[in-house]
Amino acid sequence: MVEHTRIGIVDMGSNAIRFLIADVTASHHDILASHRLAVRLGHEVFQSGEVSAVAMAATVEAFCQFRSRCENDHVTQRRAIATSAMRDASNRDEVIDRVFRASGFAIEVITGEQEANLLKIGIETQIDLSQGTSLLADVGGGSVEVTVVHHGIVQSACSYPLGAVRLLQSLQEPNPNSHATLLQQQIERFDARIDEQLQGRAIDRYAAVGGNIDNLTQLVHKRLGANQHAGVDVCRLEDLAEEVQALMVMTAEQRVNEHDLLPDRADTIVPAGLVYLQLGRLAKQEFVLAPHTGIKEGLLLECRRDCSRA
Repeated sequence: MVEHTRIGIVDMGSNAIRFLIADVTASHHDILASHRLAVRLGHEVFQSGEVSAVAMAATVEAFCQFRSRCENDHVTQRRAIATSAMRDASNRDEVIDRVFRASGFAIEVITGEQEANLLKIGIETQIDLSQGTSLLADVGGGSVEVTVVHHGIVQSACSYPLGAVRLLQSLQEPNPNSHATLLQQQIERFDARIDEQLQGRAIDRYAAVGGNIDNLTQLVHKRLGANQHAGVDVCRLEDLAEEVQALMVMTAEQRVNEHDLLPDRADTIVPAGLVYLQLGRLAKQEFVLAPHTGIKEGLLLECRRDCSRA
């Protein structure tokens, strides 16, 4: 019988906190539970520079819930990572301390480059990156991680402050009709830096991850009458652009009611979609691949590798 380790993983993003429990061996893993809690840490951080008392209490409560689940499921190893909002929060040490004292979880605030590398590891579970040059993108709440991989080796990994929640926070114009233009202008400010990262390379494939791209490809398939794939979705950028345009003229409430989107997804899906589109255009791509994976899957694979070395 193959021995396994039962682990609990937390991905503490700017828009939500994701929990995962899995049985892990050196060669395989089985996901036993996966949860997502809409604790929007980035909302206050990107305005005031710190996690609010309300968000801090919600975060502590979320970790306590997960601790209970880990205890009930006999989890023996736990790991928690935090990304953009916590990188920016001036009171992150207080958040880390309160979470640890209440739940025993030691939060590791990772860099944008570490986040991009976990992204690459996660995507490799679904897409072969060993040949050609790949552009990988993960639009989170606070940042977008952009990774260039050549023949399976990371050539560059950069983090840009173009997360969907951060972009929403930047909108000061009260007229919603001008929001799309303002968002596009914010995104295009980073074109030169992204071009510099690409270094004129010919990109062979463009893969994007995150809840927003998963929802967008699902909406595209529904509109076109196509079946949603269980593995990697392939979506034309032209179809993605049409979907973003259609969502742009709707209110967040209409997106919830008409497309059954989560409330914390309904307001971020347009800015995230604009970032995904701009990256695809800069890479001169016709299609985007959505492998429905992410950094928590990359972290899970890291844990598997740790098991193999144990």
